[in-house]
Amino acid sequence: MAAHGPDTSVSIVCPTCLRRTNHVILQQVKDTEYDEEGYGVGFHNSYQIVRCRGCETVSFRHASSSDIDEDPETGEPIVTEHIYPYRLAGRKRMDGYERLPVKVRAVYLETLNSLAAGGSILGTIGIRAVVEAVCKDKRTAGTSLEQRIDDLVVKGLLSPTQARFLHKSRLLGNVAVHEIEPAEDATLKIAMDIVENLLQTVYILPAALEN
Repeated sequence: MAAHGPDTSVSIVCPTCLRRTNHVILQQVKDTEYDEEGYGVGFHNSYQIVRCRGCETVSFRHASSSDIDEDPETGEPIVTEHIYPYRLAGRKRMDGYERLPVKVRAVYLETLNSLAAGGSILGTIGIRAVVEAVCKDKRTAGTSLEQRIDDLVVKGLLSPTQARFLHKSRLLGNVAVHEIEPAEDATLKIAMDIVENLLQTVYILPAALEN
């Protein structure tokens, strides 16, 4: 294993700028492992401490590639990267999330982390779980999630329009659980917008009015 100086930069999503920016590599360690079958195939890893050139937020990046995984069009190695802490382009934790009940907040944060880590299926299931957590916290009536969402309207916590949007998010979770199929990124973004709107309506706005 050899260490290298900060002589290059990479383009990754910045958790502060909320978009892809250039990051300078402050420190880098590289290693290569070879397959145990003796075919001479190398598996390459690069561990980097990086800093955004704009806001100077520091992150950690792990990039991996191999001698046999290449882009068929360019012939360049296919690089898989993992960024820590996890982040979603264009989205941060919503303002006031700390006002959420402990159990609801835990499900919400785990859902965000799953989506940011590329776990689309678990993230989609998590979106449904957030809605279920709210219904449980508010002791809604009904034997199905659909009925419990409608009871949020009866209790005056949601408008009928918001409920219709939540039903769509509920269906996303059903697909993820039963079909093991992730939703498209654009659909997940809309679903998270809907869920965050639910959390703001039920918890954050009422708490702000009390202050």
